[in-house]
Amino acid sequence: SEGGGKLRIVSMVKVENVQALSNFQSSGTFESEPLQAHRRHCDTLLFHGCKQESVANIQATGLLLERAADGMLGAGLYGAPDPRKSFNYCGRSEDKFMFICRFLLDASAKHAGPSTQHRNTVFDEFCVYNERHVAVLWMLKVKDS
Repeated sequence: SEGGGKLRIVSMVKVENVQALSNFQSSGTFESEPLQAHRRHCDTLLFHGCKQESVANIQATGLLLERAADGMLGAGLYGAPDPRKSFNYCGRSEDKFMFICRFLLDASAKHAGPSTQHRNTVFDEFCVYNERHVAVLWMLKVKDS
């Protein structure tokens, strides 16, 4: 398909970081559709892809701005509703990892996707600029089918 092939989950581990979870600033409202969550400034679930060498740090501390790359929407913490978008950030190693995270998409969150002026023509992605707006929940090891 236009967005890439199917992904297969090899393994899945619940991330239990009590400190990071207690720091999460929830809106108190959850929306399963990320575009609606962005419009309503509430929480949703997004995928975050990373290189293998970042996995242990993310499990231990969550997503931190000090380690954030300067992407299309600036230096922030990125997530996408479609794991195929996040898979693009998993690097070249044989083992590919991504995280399922709860994101608070408040008024400061930015969006890039097919309905925006950004170069994302297939997938939506969102960026937040506050570490307290992301809680890492699950780690996935995935393969491209």
